[in-house]
Amino acid sequence: MKKLFALLLGVVMTVTAAACGGNTDDSSDAGSGSSSIPDEVVVDLNGYTFTILDGDKAHFDPDSGTALNDRTLELVEDVEKTFNCNIEVQVVDPSAMFNKIQPSIMAGDKTADMVVSTTWAFGQLISADLMADLNTFEELDLSNPWWNQSVIPQCTLNGKVFAASGSFLTHIEKIWVMFFNKNIWEELNYEDPYQLVRDGKWTWDKWDEFAKGAMRDYDGNGVIDSETDRWGLTAPVGDFSKAMFFSMGGEYYKTNSDGKIVLACNDEKSYDIYDKMIQIIRNDKVMYKQADDPATVFTADKSLFFSYLLMPDQHSLHPLRDMQSDFGVLPMPKYDESQENYIGAVDHNAPLFGVPKSNQNKREVGIILEALGRRFQDIDQYKTDDWAAVYWRDEESIEMVDEYINNHGGYDFIIRNANSTLGLPVSAISEAVFGDSASIDLASTMESLESPINEALNDLFGDQ
Repeated sequence: MKKLFALLLGVVMTVTAAACGGNTDDSSDAGSGSSSIPDEVVVDLNGYTFTILDGDKAHFDPDSGTALNDRTLELVEDVEKTFNCNIEVQVVDPSAMFNKIQPSIMAGDKTADMVVSTTWAFGQLISADLMADLNTFEELDLSNPWWNQSVIPQCTLNGKVFAASGSFLTHIEKIWVMFFNKNIWEELNYEDPYQLVRDGKWTWDKWDEFAKGAMRDYDGNGVIDSETDRWGLTAPVGDFSKAMFFSMGGEYYKTNSDGKIVLACNDEKSYDIYDKMIQIIRNDKVMYKQADDPATVFTADKSLFFSYLLMPDQHSLHPLRDMQSDFGVLPMPKYDESQENYIGAVDHNAPLFGVPKSNQNKREVGIILEALGRRFQDIDQYKTDDWAAVYWRDEESIEMVDEYINNHGGYDFIIRNANSTLGLPVSAISEAVFGDSASIDLASTMESLESPINEALNDLFGDQ
């Protein structure tokens, strides 16, 4: 089993691009006009109850009252009516999912038709051999565009797919972005940031130039050192460290040509990224790191930039919702102009789904999953339309979300949570860049960590 987990982690935990996959189509029989997607075949499932265990009720059973929620309920109801089935959601917190399902699956009980959990929690379910191979579901075609094609290869082991994501579990709201204060931007007469993004010139060097130029010593003590002053950036330090590293193409672990999990942040590319982070955060000192609530610093016009998830879990309580000054939304900057894509780190709470291996109703499960995936293809547009009506202050922000943020996510899956030792590279870089102690030589630090990391990998996963 250790070998199974090790090999799976090797493909699941690679940092990749593309947070969400698929086209958009708001019709219930999407694809009927396309030669590459078969028409939907409707069958009578005789009242089959499709049980979902999910930490977030809103995925399939939200409260009505918004266009997004009403559309979700409408799509679920359409599946139920079309296929004569019932879709029921049981809320199970991701931290409790393993203890909830492991005994019944091992006892051979059906347990559920679909399990939805977070990327950080899903590895435990797979390592315990609780998830079925989705390739064994004849009615399920994972090549269809409503399945996230970037996630599937990462969840594949020797041709077996143990988890996936798709249209009904999109990750758009879990992507890190860069907000900017438009009032400060206009005060400083900076160039059009949206055009910089379009031209591929939105880089960390350009970002740093803007951040430094925005800083002001408002309390008159001769230094910029408090919340009273105006800063270049505010953000939650720990998670922002990973988001910054990822945005420049960094990765903590990867699989080598032999399929073995190896340390990835011990090469020249990683050292260059680290040096740029040191220059921006430690040398240029553009970030206010002491804020209890970074969003309030930004909303009070005390920072040009605020980096955070595109949309928090409780989006009705978005921290920028009632901000008096206008703000805009940008993707995370690139390392340099040669970097192909803008990359926004996908939060570790992004959802995946799997099917318990004890579930013998593969026909019904496959049919319903395909029906849900087909219908939910337009849900991202409902989300962005919903947000645009409430949060975004200009059309360009909507363009940024649609064109440069959605579909450009960087993933860091389970590996750093598998063992405390394996989290050392993450914490080492974060502390070196954002901490108060002296910065470190990353190359020598990573060299010193290789032995305990390899030992931890062998201890956890056996001979890879």
